[in-house]
Amino acid sequence: MSDFSAFPEQSLPYGVPPYRAPARAPEGLLKAVVALLGLVALTDLFAVFADLKIVNLVGDGTVFVAASTDDLDAADTLYAAAGLLQIIAFIACAVVFLVWFFQMRKYIGSLAQDAFEQSAGWAIGSWFIPFGALWMPFRIAKQMWNAATRTSGSEPARYPSSWPVGLWWSLFVLSAVAGRIVAGGYDDAGSLMELRDAVIKIAVVDGLDALAAAAAVYFAIRLSALHRRPAPESGSPFPDRPGVAAA
Repeated sequence: MSDFSAFPEQSLPYGVPPYRAPARAPEGLLKAVVALLGLVALTDLFAVFADLKIVNLVGDGTVFVAASTDDLDAADTLYAAAGLLQIIAFIACAVVFLVWFFQMRKYIGSLAQDAFEQSAGWAIGSWFIPFGALWMPFRIAKQMWNAATRTSGSEPARYPSSWPVGLWWSLFVLSAVAGRIVAGGYDDAGSLMELRDAVIKIAVVDGLDALAAAAAVYFAIRLSALHRRPAPESGSPFPDRPGVAAA
């Protein structure tokens, strides 16, 4: 396997700029992103364990099931520790993911300058726009996917299914919105039943977040791999740069 920079320059139609080798893909950042997303998923699963421990102690919400004060205190401490670990893992992952997302946008943009509607800086800025953050990063990810999956040769451009992008983004938005909805339910619970219901909802959100992290891993790996193309067969033209029509 080799990327576009491996192909020698050949004569191009009039008006098409000469091909220039793009910057290298951020492979090191990809490994860091995958590792940190895995850490996020693990902390989410640990949080689910802590949530279910409280649910088991509370029981049906009317009486505690053979739970001592020490058990309840230990469960509450475990719940708080799980939440802290989630925050630390999320912040670390978010920083590295944004850097990777930006670098991939720059890299793919160097291969397909006409595939994007906005500058590479929006790969970071779009995440911080109120309400726009719900769809703008997804649009950029979809543009990167489409640019990286254009076929070469004389056939029209075809785009392999972008379901990894949609799955990742759907789970990410769902978990983020659901997290906002259930936030504060644990601290505001005024009865055992309210506490139990709040913890169950939080456990569902933690599970969704773990699934979103797993989907993000698959999306990142697939997107990073899609910019590569097999070496051309003998006598066949070199693969078209994304965004440049076949001759």
